[in-house]
Amino acid sequence: VKIAHEETKQSYGYVRLTKHLQAQGIKISTYAVRQIKKSNQLHCKRHKRFKRTTNSDHNRSIDDNLLKQQFSMTKPNLAWSSDITYIWTAEGWLYLAAVKDLYTKQVVGYSL
Repeated sequence: VKIAHEETKQSYGYVRLTKHLQAQGIKISTYAVRQIKKSNQLHCKRHKRFKRTTNSDHNRSIDDNLLKQQFSMTKPNLAWSSDITYIWTAEGWLYLAAVKDLYTKQVVGYSL
Protein backbone atom coordinates (compact mmCIF):
# COMPACT_ATOMS: atom_id res chain seq x y z
CA VAL A 1 0.00 0.00 0.00
CA LYS A 2 2.86 2.40 0.83
CA ILE A 3 4.55 1.72 -2.51
CA ALA A 4 1.28 2.12 -4.43
CA HIS A 5 0.62 5.35 -2.53
CA GLU A 6 3.96 6.73 -3.74
CA GLU A 7 3.49 5.37 -7.28
CA THR A 8 0.21 7.25 -7.57
CA LYS A 9 1.89 10.48 -6.42
CA GLN A 10 -0.03 10.41 -3.12
CA SER A 11 -3.20 11.44 -4.95
CA TYR A 12 -5.43 8.35 -4.60
CA GLY A 13 -7.94 7.84 -1.82
CA TYR A 14 -8.46 4.41 -0.33
CA VAL A 15 -11.19 3.37 -2.83
CA ARG A 16 -9.20 4.37 -5.89
CA LEU A 17 -5.99 2.94 -4.40
CA THR A 18 -7.77 -0.38 -3.78
CA LYS A 19 -8.82 -0.55 -7.44
CA HIS A 20 -5.25 0.31 -8.48
CA LEU A 21 -3.86 -2.54 -6.36
CA GLN A 22 -6.53 -4.98 -7.52
CA ALA A 23 -5.73 -4.13 -11.15
CA GLN A 24 -2.16 -5.23 -10.41
CA GLY A 25 -3.45 -8.62 -9.20
CA ILE A 26 -3.22 -7.93 -5.47
CA LYS A 27 -6.19 -9.24 -3.48
CA ILE A 28 -7.03 -6.58 -0.90
CA SER A 29 -10.23 -5.00 0.40
CA THR A 30 -11.06 -1.30 0.60
CA TYR A 31 -11.33 -1.70 4.38
CA ALA A 32 -7.77 -3.05 4.60
CA VAL A 33 -6.39 -0.26 2.42
CA ARG A 34 -8.22 2.35 4.51
CA GLN A 35 -6.84 0.89 7.77
CA ILE A 36 -3.28 0.66 6.41
CA LYS A 37 -3.40 4.25 5.14
CA LYS A 38 -4.79 5.44 8.45
CA SER A 39 -2.30 3.56 10.64
CA ASN A 40 0.65 4.79 8.52
CA GLN A 41 -0.71 8.33 8.25
CA LEU A 42 -0.76 8.21 4.45
CA HIS A 43 -2.85 11.15 3.28
CA CYS A 44 -3.72 12.38 -0.18
CA LYS A 45 -2.22 15.60 -1.42
CA ARG A 46 -4.87 18.22 -2.00
CA HIS A 47 -4.77 19.86 -5.39
CA LYS A 48 -5.34 23.58 -5.56
CA ARG A 49 -8.77 24.34 -6.95
CA PHE A 50 -9.00 26.74 -9.88
CA LYS A 51 -10.38 30.07 -8.77
CA ARG A 52 -11.73 32.35 -11.44
CA THR A 53 -10.82 35.94 -10.56
CA THR A 54 -11.77 37.77 -13.76
CA ASN A 55 -15.32 38.25 -14.97
CA SER A 56 -15.15 38.85 -18.72
CA ASP A 57 -18.87 38.31 -19.22
CA HIS A 58 -20.11 41.91 -19.04
CA ASN A 59 -21.64 44.59 -21.24
CA ARG A 60 -19.14 47.33 -20.42
CA SER A 61 -16.85 48.77 -23.08
CA ILE A 62 -13.35 47.38 -23.48
CA ASP A 63 -10.54 49.90 -23.93
CA ASP A 64 -8.24 49.67 -26.94
CA ASN A 65 -4.78 48.15 -26.57
CA LEU A 66 -2.80 51.32 -27.27
CA LEU A 67 0.64 49.79 -26.67
CA LYS A 68 0.07 46.74 -28.92
CA GLN A 69 2.55 44.73 -26.80
CA GLN A 70 5.35 47.30 -27.46
CA PHE A 71 6.72 47.93 -23.97
CA SER A 72 10.02 49.59 -25.00
CA MET A 73 9.71 53.34 -24.46
CA THR A 74 12.01 56.14 -25.68
CA LYS A 75 11.45 58.61 -22.83
CA PRO A 76 10.09 58.67 -19.25
CA ASN A 77 6.37 59.09 -18.51
CA LEU A 78 5.36 58.02 -22.01
CA ALA A 79 3.56 54.90 -20.75
CA TRP A 80 2.82 53.40 -17.36
CA SER A 81 1.60 49.99 -16.37
CA SER A 82 -0.18 48.96 -13.20
CA ASP A 83 -1.19 45.90 -11.28
CA ILE A 84 -2.87 44.93 -8.02
CA THR A 85 -1.98 42.14 -5.64
CA TYR A 86 -3.29 40.81 -2.34
CA ILE A 87 -0.99 40.24 0.64
CA TRP A 88 -1.99 38.19 3.68
CA THR A 89 -0.86 39.76 6.96
CA ALA A 90 -1.62 39.16 10.63
CA GLU A 91 -4.24 41.92 10.36
CA GLY A 92 -5.92 40.30 7.33
CA TRP A 93 -5.70 40.91 3.60
CA LEU A 94 -3.96 44.02 2.32
CA TYR A 95 -4.37 45.21 -1.24
CA LEU A 96 -1.33 46.69 -2.98
CA ALA A 97 -1.71 48.61 -6.22
CA ALA A 98 1.45 49.81 -7.99
CA VAL A 99 2.13 51.96 -11.06
CA LYS A 100 5.37 51.46 -12.99
CA ASP A 101 7.00 53.68 -15.64
CA LEU A 102 7.82 51.47 -18.63
CA TYR A 103 10.91 53.51 -19.56
CA THR A 104 12.66 53.68 -16.16
CA LYS A 105 11.17 50.39 -14.90
CA GLN A 106 10.66 52.09 -11.54
CA VAL A 107 7.53 52.20 -9.40
CA VAL A 108 6.17 55.76 -9.66
CA GLY A 109 3.21 55.28 -7.35
CA TYR A 110 1.51 52.80 -5.08
CA SER A 111 -1.33 52.55 -2.64
CA LEU A 112 -2.01 50.14 0.22
